[in-house]
Amino acid sequence: KTAFLLNVIRNVISGQGIPVLFFSLEQPLAQIYERTVQISTEEPGRRVEEGFLLEKAADTLHSLVSHFYKSLYVVDEDMLTYEELKEYIQVAARDKINQIPPLVCIDYLGRMRGGRGTAYEVTSELARLLKKLAKELDIAIIYLHQTSRMGKTGAEEISLDMARDSGVVEEAADFIIGMWRPDMNKPEFQESDEERIVIAVLKNRKGRLGKAEYKFKKTYLKIEEA
Repeated sequence: KTAFLLNVIRNVISGQGIPVLFFSLEQPLAQIYERTVQISTEEPGRRVEEGFLLEKAADTLHSLVSHFYKSLYVVDEDMLTYEELKEYIQVAARDKINQIPPLVCIDYLGRMRGGRGTAYEVTSELARLLKKLAKELDIAIIYLHQTSRMGKTGAEEISLDMARDSGVVEEAADFIIGMWRPDMNKPEFQESDEERIVIAVLKNRKGRLGKAEYKFKKTYLKIEEA
């Protein structure tokens, strides 16, 4: 899920040149940076780590990341409340970006801290608040969401009812995208560098539903058109 979101962010920044604020609630900044290097350079994680031990290589890697992710701002605080997340957006706008970031990405909703109640109730309230915030600031918010046990291994086709403790997520979101890797459990693809990834639009307030196959370069965490 994180790799997918970082691919989206790369395409948004390189295609539209807008700043993106990314809340990495599970992975620390160093891991996110390493993943952006992998996607930018198409080098496996091991080579990336080795490269940073060499000064010239490290400079080259950094310059490539700076090109593709030049306006990415990352917050790697875990278990943020909605109020803290909103405050970070305001601080970023005032001290870093000089504008409200047009795109805010959250990895992932389950790592946000809500009020009292069941997981279902907390998730429902967070979904409502994020919807309200997007409308209030006139921005786009993309947040990742885990599947429940109904999602099985990740190789099976995703449906709208597979989101974990989803509450009113399905109701609040304007768009819902599901992803799965149909080949991930097939022996012939275990050692392969590439796999299919299917991305489906499960909800769309503004148009059609549908799905498309993409190429997932596992070694580089890169998603491309098939």
